[in-house]
Amino acid sequence: METVSVTLLNQGGMEQLVKTLGLGGFCLAIFTILVVLAVTKLASLAAALWLDGRFPEMSDAMLQAFLESRGRCILAGAVNLLFGIPIALALLQIRPLALFGLILLVSIYVLGFVAYVVTYRAVGRIAQFHPAWDTRTGSLVSGAIVAEAAFLVPVLGQLLSIASLVRGFGAVTTTLVSRRRRNQTPPESAPAAE
Repeated sequence: METVSVTLLNQGGMEQLVKTLGLGGFCLAIFTILVVLAVTKLASLAAALWLDGRFPEMSDAMLQAFLESRGRCILAGAVNLLFGIPIALALLQIRPLALFGLILLVSIYVLGFVAYVVTYRAVGRIAQFHPAWDTRTGSLVSGAIVAEAAFLVPVLGQLLSIASLVRGFGAVTTTLVSRRRRNQTPPESAPAAE
């Protein structure tokens, strides 16, 4: 069997790939991509359940930011993703700063998982399948089911998923920054009792 190279894909396109792999190989490749995508989505649901259970106050604060300041969250998420990823990739190319680039890239990836927690909770507030699911976990699971089902809609689903990821990323970022500022400001001194 011939090996598929980048030049073969560039020259012949999809038809050449189907000819080279055969229809069975092409279907197997599509199936493999779908399995990897399903495992990734299940991992994001598992991470969302764990993070929401472990840090409920932070999750509530992120959801509040997601719902109350939509424009600020979208702006913060877009700026962080548009500048953070290229900066991380550029730092990876510079030998002494490669570790910082790797840390930044992993941080963005982890915050992306946290952004899905916010998205699932926001969607879950709207989509309740059963009244008994009106709990934190039930809301999170129902939100994940609806959000991931929407992702399967061609083009529109992917655009909505990217938009909610950017907004969730912004909610996570603004919550972390506002909590850090709150922790750094010294408490106001109480007036002296006379």
